[in-house]
Amino acid sequence: MNFTNALISFYYWIKKQKYMFRKILIFLLLVVILIVGWKQIKSSSRFTPSSARKNGVLHLIETIPLANVKGRIDHLSIDIEGLRLFVAALGNNSVEILDLKETKVIHSISGLSEPQSALFIPSLNKIYVTDGSLLVMATAT
Repeated sequence: MNFTNALISFYYWIKKQKYMFRKILIFLLLVVILIVGWKQIKSSSRFTPSSARKNGVLHLIETIPLANVKGRIDHLSIDIEGLRLFVAALGNNSVEILDLKETKVIHSISGLSEPQSALFIPSLNKIYVTDGSLLVMATAT
């Protein structure tokens, strides 16, 4: 039996066994991928807590309770200079204004109809709120 006949015989054997052969090959390939991936994760320093701060991973540092808000909230807007956060409290029919420095609610604009968005424009010192219509509100400094 020469080399060509051996290749032809091997080809026909694989053709007969192609489904089983494919399954075994795919299984072995998946095992290799899992082993390589596991070794990469285990050896990587990206997943250590000390490097999490360096890589910009967020960690909860404080919670500001919204005690009078019932239901879900929707969009947020921030006043960087004034350190305020505007929260469209859709389920509460209000916009809550939070002082981020003091970490508390400083004002609540109620009587809205499911406000779904709040946008603060610093140059105008105004907040735009949508609740089926567009409301423009001046903010106190």
